[in-house]
Amino acid sequence: SKFWQQESRSYKPRLTPAMIVAVFAVIGAVFIPIGVIILHASSKVVEIVDHYDSDCVPANFRENKVGFIRSTNTSKTCIRKIIVRKLMKSPVFVYYELHGFHQNHLRETRYAKDKSNKQLRSKAQTLLGKVTESTSSGRMSFRKNSQAGGLIGGAKLNATKPHSTVERA
Repeated sequence: SKFWQQESRSYKPRLTPAMIVAVFAVIGAVFIPIGVIILHASSKVVEIVDHYDSDCVPANFRENKVGFIRSTNTSKTCIRKIIVRKLMKSPVFVYYELHGFHQNHLRETRYAKDKSNKQLRSKAQTLLGKVTESTSSGRMSFRKNSQAGGLIGGAKLNATKPHSTVERA
């Protein structure tokens, strides 16, 4: 057949300069107004940066911020006055910027080693002898696999109760 012989009909456009200009004009007519709307919306954003990490810490704790956090005798209330020099219409959103903090920083070092595709695909199986120092999850390690809490090895939503009678063994 023509299909197997690769002789089937296909669309072969003639790329003339006029056609290329027309295609670019249509794309520009669609995306330029979208870009103008986004640019206008982003120009209304008011950004105020206020570093309060050292101003709210008492002078005797400036060098020992962890001690300040752990101290039970010190008030942690911090009142800041921020001057807004531009009109802000509601709703107003406040965002916190954290440096040196990554929500998944342990995923690459500890949790990725605990993942077992075989364990996730199979039914409950005995895992004795498979727990090593790198895959041990301490008190969360079980003799049977547990998949209720996610892909992290030994993870459970409620570690105090086994999910099945198989895990009680």
